[in-house]
Amino acid sequence: FVDNNSALYSLGERDGRNEFKISPVSVLSGKADSAAVLISSMHYEGMAGQLRNMGFKDGEGIFQVTDLSDEHSDCFVADRSGYEEITLRDVKLLELDMLRYLKGVCEKNDIRYYLAYGTLLGAVRDQGIIPWDDDIDIYVGGEDFERLSEIVNREGRYQFLYWGNCSDFATDPGWMINPRFIEDRNMFPAVYTTGVCFDVFPLWSQPDDEKKKDFIESVKLLDQGEFEALGRKKGLHEAIERKVRYLSGFPDGSENVGCMHWGYDGELLKREWFNDSVNVLLEGEMFSVPSGFEEYLVHRFGSGYMAPPDIGKEKPRHRSKYYGNNDADVLGDGKWLEHDRRMLATARLRYEDRSGDGTSDGAEDGVRAGAGAVVGAEVGARAGGEAAEGADVADGAHKKTILFDTGIGAVLHYGAEMLNKLEDCMSVFTENKEGITVLWHTRGYSEDVISDAAIRQRYHDIVQRFISSDMGIYNDSADYVEAVKKCDAYYGDGGAVAQMVKEAGKPVMIMNVGVLNK
Repeated sequence: FVDNNSALYSLGERDGRNEFKISPVSVLSGKADSAAVLISSMHYEGMAGQLRNMGFKDGEGIFQVTDLSDEHSDCFVADRSGYEEITLRDVKLLELDMLRYLKGVCEKNDIRYYLAYGTLLGAVRDQGIIPWDDDIDIYVGGEDFERLSEIVNREGRYQFLYWGNCSDFATDPGWMINPRFIEDRNMFPAVYTTGVCFDVFPLWSQPDDEKKKDFIESVKLLDQGEFEALGRKKGLHEAIERKVRYLSGFPDGSENVGCMHWGYDGELLKREWFNDSVNVLLEGEMFSVPSGFEEYLVHRFGSGYMAPPDIGKEKPRHRSKYYGNNDADVLGDGKWLEHDRRMLATARLRYEDRSGDGTSDGAEDGVRAGAGAVVGAEVGARAGGEAAEGADVADGAHKKTILFDTGIGAVLHYGAEMLNKLEDCMSVFTENKEGITVLWHTRGYSEDVISDAAIRQRYHDIVQRFISSDMGIYNDSADYVEAVKKCDAYYGDGGAVAQMVKEAGKPVMIMNVGVLNK
């Protein structure tokens, strides 16, 4: 047996089950020609990728015994006869509504929160929840968990569960829970039931880099104790308390912060990334993210995190089924259930408009026209010679429309290099303005999030020069559906917008910040 989780390596020996031994994957190094690896896992692609990097080949040294991702979907223990099953789309909307509520609680009570992990990636790259993501992730300071739980549980609309208010709680992150709906989750070998919920990860101070190794080893030992307690079904709360006491014991002035949940997971994060917050758009509403979100995303997902998602190949990470709750004690007077049902019937997610059939929602508010164009004209009205009804586009009706899509994140990450690229693009657009109209879409981000005054001013000047020119239309709204429908081609950052244009069968070219034409 091989596994990436080092906490398992001595499990058989500790439990007296010496009939098996679990080893690190590195034991297979140099054995591509002499070993066959049989994989039964929810993480087949990741495991097979590791083996391919070691020289193993599919069908020769790598064999998939069963796809546990599919098997788990059919393995549940609760009888839900008579319960109404709800869709993953409904779950996302319920969690998004919980997030709006939690945002209000945090802002009202001076509690810092930040979008985290894939939720933050979806907000920055796509301005929406990633299609296959089945839960929302946020950070909250570990010291604020008790206060947050007291407020949420006192108000009664939702529940907040964590290690401090439930002795059977078996994980470090807390859960925001909507009890009016049921989630049966199969994370084999753990099968359990909650309300529809999402994770709230505690941010703790961590030691400086020179103490990193000792810190990681200590966390691993504490995790082993927690893992063994879970297997014995006793001593779990004491094991979690030991870990929380350790993680909460570092001084606020330390260089690093992070969340150590179920093993060290790369969560040694720079405190400076979280010293301040900025707002980004997620599903039509602004939410708080760490001011160093660019550095965080590179740390978590690599420098290519803005590449368009490969829609259709990914599967939800959690194997869950969801139902409406029939428990009268939970539903109470039905006030909040009625709210939830009404919201599910009327709300939409960004990716529901991927086909291009969705309607523009407030796009005109973010459109500024350059000289010679009509202020307030429909986004992309000049595309392909087809004008929006009533729009005066006679000066450019024959032109092709280029959707130039950029996010403020690239400016924050690349700084002056990105500004050089933007100025270079403006020169190219100017030279070709007789043949093209440029729709510059900036994804709803405000330049106010740029902390460097010189960079912010220079970016502002570039935008103003474009607005005052006759190159095209500047769109600083978050809505891009109409732009995708009307444009002839795409140039800019990778992401959901580029993917939509590609799926519409139009040319797409991803911008390379390091390459200048001038």
